[in-house]
Amino acid sequence: MTPGDGGDAGGGDAGKTGQVKITTGCLAMTAQIVDMANGALTLTLDPADTAGTLVTSNELMVDPNGGAQNLLMPKEAACTGIRFTIWSTADAAENINLQTDAGAGIGTIGQDEVGVAISDGANWHIFVGVA
Repeated sequence: MTPGDGGDAGGGDAGKTGQVKITTGCLAMTAQIVDMANGALTLTLDPADTAGTLVTSNELMVDPNGGAQNLLMPKEAACTGIRFTIWSTADAAENINLQTDAGAGIGTIGQDEVGVAISDGANWHIFVGVA
């Protein structure tokens, strides 16, 4: 499947754009490497959204690459039931400040920490722990 197209594996209805529906079996994913390049970054599930970085995995290995940076999550309504695991790969005391697509704060992931963000369709919920 092409990232962003949606689809299904194992039967059932096709997933929404940017989503894949799996009804049976185990899910094996490759982590997406995200270099924030010392600046704010917006994530998107929509391949047509050229202003954002297209998310191709639920597992994100994120490097702020210089100081604390803002990582804007995809739109909540487009992510109902989606979970992202965000691993900080910072090589120094650099925070990843998770924000909604509108810029509201969700939480902070520090060096050597991992966060799990889940959308209920209206809000992002996060918990953070040591990697």
